[in-house]
Amino acid sequence: MTGSQNPFCVYWEDFDLALFKENAGRLVRELKEQMAAPEYPRDDRSLILLHDTMFLQTHETIGHPLELDRILGYELAFAGGSFVTLDDFGKLQYGSPRLTARANATVPNSPGSFGYDDDGIPTQDNLLIDKGILVGAITGWQMVEEANACAQREIFKGSSGANRATTFYRIPIERMTNINIDPGNDGTLEDIISNTEHGIVLDGDRSWSIGSNCEQFHFGAEIGWLGQGVVKDETSGHVDNLCCFLQPGEVALTWTDDPADPQYVISNDALQRLNSEVDARGWQLTVHRLHQPDPVLISAEEATDVVAVEGTSPKQAGDRMAASYVNFYLCNGGAIVPIFDDPHDHEALETLARLLPGRQVIVMLVCEILLGGGNIHFITQQKPKK
Repeated sequence: MTGSQNPFCVYWEDFDLALFKENAGRLVRELKEQMAAPEYPRDDRSLILLHDTMFLQTHETIGHPLELDRILGYELAFAGGSFVTLDDFGKLQYGSPRLTARANATVPNSPGSFGYDDDGIPTQDNLLIDKGILVGAITGWQMVEEANACAQREIFKGSSGANRATTFYRIPIERMTNINIDPGNDGTLEDIISNTEHGIVLDGDRSWSIGSNCEQFHFGAEIGWLGQGVVKDETSGHVDNLCCFLQPGEVALTWTDDPADPQYVISNDALQRLNSEVDARGWQLTVHRLHQPDPVLISAEEATDVVAVEGTSPKQAGDRMAASYVNFYLCNGGAIVPIFDDPHDHEALETLARLLPGRQVIVMLVCEILLGGGNIHFITQQKPKK
């Protein structure tokens, strides 16, 4: 036990040796990866935030801006204000329709849970954002009365039980409880990664700063994973041309055995990353290699016939196209698989038939689609059953 100079503050330091041993290998591997990693390119990408980064984003961009005393301006000289106004409730698009967030102090065994706030109000599961729309705030009864009076309408029906004081002689003010984002229906982390185009996975809260009204922020992560796609890919490295999930815990990876092929380094890098990761259940991933076709080159006739459109790469005779068997489409009871009139077609079809039991493998010659810069999975989209 270690004490501080504050007589009201005593705390424990606890080192979980078993947890450290469990993660030591991963930490050493990630440190080595960071030391060897190239500088991150300056571009726009979709972010996938792991929990060590996401908790802070949620705390700062949802929790603090929605404390009602901040919204009313009472913390401007202290912790800052909020970009949210009373007029925003019920109509501000706070996030995408996939975002539903709540302040829930009733979650068992959670640090932000308690029975009653310091006004004696029972704690609640308080909805803040519903399908992207701002609908609630972190409230205490005093600020609710003032907010409704200022807005000249009933925004809040009552306190959400979030008023707390640091000690008995301090006035209770709104303080966030557990700020939780409801789980979506996008599947596992592996599913999200495989369906994210031109993205980066970030973890670790290295640094963070936010504007005085929580209106803008920037942050730095401790580590990020940014893999390359298939050689000559025209889609900024879509992951579905490099690898895909066949079923939980099993991945198909574009592969080549030729060290002289530039795809060799990319696929080996992806294999090392996949072999060092686990799925959502904590199980090691099984990686199945699908050897790519021999380089598919644009003929002089094809180069002449291609009509250039904005956003596509110029097509010159002899240019390589991003041919991959991984870019197949799963449909009900089947799999539509690209072929290239290549010696590796038969091996790829046999492998996928074995790895996708219960599905009929249907082939499609896709050289014309490649000329347009895509492949089967690029130009299709599953429609979920309602």
